[in-house]
Amino acid sequence: MLGLARNCASHLPEAFDTIADWRVRGATVRVIIGEDGSTDNTRELVREHAELVDTRGGSGPRLERMARARQKVLEHYTAGERTDVVLVVDLDGSFLSAIELDAIVRARDHLEQPGLFGVSATSHPYYDLLAFESDTVSFAQLSEEMAAAQRRPLTYRRFLERRVYTAQHELDRSDDHLCISAFNGACFYRGSDYAAATYLSEHGAASVCEHMTLNRQLAADGRRILVDHALVVSAPVEHVRSTALRFYARAARRGIGRLSGR
Repeated sequence: MLGLARNCASHLPEAFDTIADWRVRGATVRVIIGEDGSTDNTRELVREHAELVDTRGGSGPRLERMARARQKVLEHYTAGERTDVVLVVDLDGSFLSAIELDAIVRARDHLEQPGLFGVSATSHPYYDLLAFESDTVSFAQLSEEMAAAQRRPLTYRRFLERRVYTAQHELDRSDDHLCISAFNGACFYRGSDYAAATYLSEHGAASVCEHMTLNRQLAADGRRILVDHALVVSAPVEHVRSTALRFYARAARRGIGRLSGR
């Protein structure tokens, strides 16, 4: 189980309880977490329950920092004992608690199919557009579109309604589907495939989500990632449609946080 953590102390105990349950039920689990200079006790919790990778010191645009941090964790994994299955999961929410041991067994079974390299979670609605790409739909430029739209605060919510929320609900499906790239908070890979890939762009500066960079490499031989309709996580409230009042309240809190340095 691989992840990144910064100021995740409120979510980590639940995550570690889930991992402890897997172990009680017979799973052998290696846990590796990159920690990025938290101001709460995240680092202490990680050091107590996992292999700690120091991902502090990064600078530059967010996509580049995320790619470098994920790569450090990947390289730490490849330097140690390999596993049959790698689960990459976000730790800033309750994603891990939604994954039962049965889901891991099912993902391993899926990964034995020759045409697959990964199994991704879904949600209602499907929220993680930045990492999503199929043979007919791509959101590779969405990060740049969102950055441009944020410079126009008065029309930003209208942009989200038209470009983001509509797409999220269109991907809210009740069947499995195959993609070039997907993540959505949690994704399984065959250990050997994951160890051979990279989050770093060959073009230098990252221009797309780090998960898409890695998944595109693994899809280059024609294999695909399965979005498993039975592996359901909760969509983070900040990434899906909300009322106008809640939207602007969150925007105000983010603005206050930036001004105070949080």
